[in-house]
Amino acid sequence: QGTFFPKPWSPCLDVEHNNGPDGCALFFLQNRFKLVNSANIRLTAMTLKTNQVAIAQTLECKESSRQFCIAVTHLKARTGWERFRSAQGCDLLQNLQNITQGAKIPLIVCGDFNAEPTEEVYKHFASSSLNLNSAYKLLSADGQSEPPYTTWKIRTSGECRHTLDYIWYSKHALSVRSALDLLTEEQIGPNRLPSFNYPSDHLSLVCDFSFNEEPDGL
Repeated sequence: QGTFFPKPWSPCLDVEHNNGPDGCALFFLQNRFKLVNSANIRLTAMTLKTNQVAIAQTLECKESSRQFCIAVTHLKARTGWERFRSAQGCDLLQNLQNITQGAKIPLIVCGDFNAEPTEEVYKHFASSSLNLNSAYKLLSADGQSEPPYTTWKIRTSGECRHTLDYIWYSKHALSVRSALDLLTEEQIGPNRLPSFNYPSDHLSLVCDFSFNEEPDGL
């Protein structure tokens, strides 16, 4: 089952013969999960409604009857918008606080944050009272560092290699069982992303989670 929440104003609609707006989408397997509730969130920044959105859904595992919340988002892009992204992140965290009843419901947040780990929005998520950890840190040698890149492309201004995408999870309630390795420089190739083999300019982040007291997984 899938949910799509388009941006209020999508630049995709300015393209002739376009396929519709961009936005956020969230899908789940109906044979394994039941939808408890769903929220489409238009993010605000400093009380202003913005053009970025999020989806948050509370799901129930049919086998165990355990519930968790999963959210997806895509924050404002580009250099110079760091404070704006920070405000959007704070708004999303507040919404998720309410939806998870103050972290009583385990949470997973997936998103293109358009922010390096040095940005304020990253720090807000890392220090949130929702008790979140970044899943892909586990692939690093020390278990504390983000990957060196999640996007690698060639622009007119030159080559761009950044870490912008994250999967956050409730570390008090969930454990990462496995995570998909990111592509190496050799696998990406000299023309970088996107390519015929990898049609997105961002790499896929994929994790398997389990409830801490139920090691068989979600």
